[in-house]
Amino acid sequence: MGEGGGAGEGGGRLEKMWVTGFRAVDDLKESVQMAGIDLAKSLMQLTGRLTNREETPGEEVKEVVGVVLPLLLTQGLVSKAKEVQAVAVVMLVRMVKGARECLRPWLAELVSALIEAQSAIEPQQLQYMQFHATSSGMTEEGMEVSNQTTLLSLPPSFPPFSPLRQLLYGLSPPCICHVLRLCLGGPL
Repeated sequence: MGEGGGAGEGGGRLEKMWVTGFRAVDDLKESVQMAGIDLAKSLMQLTGRLTNREETPGEEVKEVVGVVLPLLLTQGLVSKAKEVQAVAVVMLVRMVKGARECLRPWLAELVSALIEAQSAIEPQQLQYMQFHATSSGMTEEGMEVSNQTTLLSLPPSFPPFSPLRQLLYGLSPPCICHVLRLCLGGPL
């Protein structure tokens, strides 16, 4: 992974920087948060270049994806801090666009995490409707129809949808079905 050592050494440093960045972005102190956001921006630029097949050899891209992707999925998307979630989604979008086929070993985990993120980072409009559903006399079925209508009206660029669409774009329907079965724990 660049000059000065193998992927293990560089990957370990990159991992530590991402963990530090997530912690700083989620810090209570505003000055630490701002420094964390600056660090996250720099890490996104660096990681974006290192996971772009047009700028970095494929083997190095795979190594960086193997280091950063698990962090984005296990610490970024699931964080309680919306800012950390946003950093993770933006980085995932860049990674999906740049790494392309290097993401194949991670497809099931990535699709599963992105599907979960869609419900975790749902729009405020849905949260408002769910909160007021009982007081307005809305049935559970009516609520589900309303949720689906709202989700369908969201732009394709709505953050959790963007990387998922990019990831699945160009895959054959049987491949998509296979990935979804893996995500849902069904038979292969």
